[in-house]
Amino acid sequence: MAEKYLNDHGGVLGRPVKVVIEDDQSKLEVATQAAEKMVTQDKAVALAGFYKSFITKGVFESVSKKYNIVTFTAGWLDDLTANHDKLMFRAGPFIGAQTDQWVAFLEYVAQKTGHNKLAAYSENTDYGTSFQDQIVAALKAHGKVQVVADLHHDYQATDFTTDLTKIKQTGANLFWSATVSSNVMTMIKQAYDVGLSHQAIMTTVADGFYYTDEYAKTVGNKGDNVIITSFHKPGIQYTNFTSTMDQLYKEMGYGTNVDYYITIQEFQDVLLIAQAIKTAGSTDTNAMVQALESMTFNGPWGVIKFSMEATGPYYHQWTPPMLFEQYQNLNLKVVYPESVAEAPMILPSG
Repeated sequence: MAEKYLNDHGGVLGRPVKVVIEDDQSKLEVATQAAEKMVTQDKAVALAGFYKSFITKGVFESVSKKYNIVTFTAGWLDDLTANHDKLMFRAGPFIGAQTDQWVAFLEYVAQKTGHNKLAAYSENTDYGTSFQDQIVAALKAHGKVQVVADLHHDYQATDFTTDLTKIKQTGANLFWSATVSSNVMTMIKQAYDVGLSHQAIMTTVADGFYYTDEYAKTVGNKGDNVIITSFHKPGIQYTNFTSTMDQLYKEMGYGTNVDYYITIQEFQDVLLIAQAIKTAGSTDTNAMVQALESMTFNGPWGVIKFSMEATGPYYHQWTPPMLFEQYQNLNLKVVYPESVAEAPMILPSG
């Protein structure tokens, strides 16, 4: 989609753009081999994509640094930009920024509803562990929400009933999970079956299936009232460029509107790389880095300007807006922030 957009607008520096696509199969070895091929054989001038943080880290160390290649990541781990390497950029979500927004929301829920006993239950990956540790630490430090359970599950697990029953017995009335695989749908069903979702407001970090029919078909009414976060709701127009992107998406036969944030992020990453080349006037890596650090870009999410903050993960980082949405009769409704809420929050029936 980005390739078509760029070539329809004259390419870059008078030349057509070719976006080389490889499937890393969520395997580091496959991703490393693919990245090496793209750089050495396809002559790629930048790398982007990498949804899994561990894959980004591995490819960056073994390929990006070796060949001095600008790299954009879609991974959420703070470390990816916290190391302040000049070659690494991220124009999308990351755990640290989300932690602040999640903590604000959970404390809002506690104040608004009285549901202030939280159970945190996430996958045991770098992503899940790091995210949960930050959430729990911040909530404990603020003292507005009591953490009554702090548990992790194997990232390949399919049976969560034992842990969910234990969580129910703690009296938790607020539940949070960072589990990115589709197994979270199984977790949601099992939470309903053991009675947890009858007493607790259920919240979970979003994944792509939430905006497909898969959720309703798999979870059904057991998944109602679950609250997710999102960085995009189909049909929302953040900027004029959003409608341009949606129109291109429709013209290419993908659907009416872009339905998943990662599509926006990868589309945007390619355009950022192209803009950096135009600004630099070449594909020289150092010139591209300088361009990315200095330029602003009007993208489908808003105006992007990379941070040069010298501490923490905000270096070479730009973060999109975040919404909290609740399934109400299996239709997603924004419930927070209040300024853009589409409906009030529905509380557990138990």
